Amino acid sequence: MELPGGRRIVHTSAMTTLRPGEWNDRGTTVLEACAALALCAAAAVSIVEGIWPLACAVRVEAARHTLVDALLEARRTASETEASAAVELEVGASSVALRPSGASRVLGDGVAITGAPSDGDVTFRGTGLADNATVAFACGAASASVVVNQRGVIR
Repeated sequence: MELPGGRRIVHTSAMTTLRPGEWNDRGTTVLEACAALALCAAAAVSIVEGIWPLACAVRVEAARHTLVDALLEARRTASETEASAAVELEVGASSVALRPSGASRVLGDGVAITGAPSDGDVTFRGTGLADNATVAFACGAASASVVVNQRGVIR
């Protein structure tokens, strides 16, 4: 069969057999393809194992910002209403609740509170004072904490 430009299609009916020691220049062998696939799989596994700690670190930082925002909102509410406002925390939970509004803030997937005050909340008073509190949370090996001092300063 002729193609444009003088090229021809040639059909071969039988595969050529190679003798021991001869190389097939037409492609790769099954063994070579399996070895390449195994190397690609090993590389993919090592990349994925390196991404998980990074993802947890990003989640923990986002959770820290979410918690600080909730604490700032409670402090602002206490100052505006001249009454107590609190952020309720529970060890093992992945969210916090604001009192008296009842609003809830989710810390993120895989992030859990690992340390909270013994009474379970951080209270801000209308006078500007607050409970001393340290809230810790973690995701995998990544962890962070937020500290509130008696003057209501959040770090």
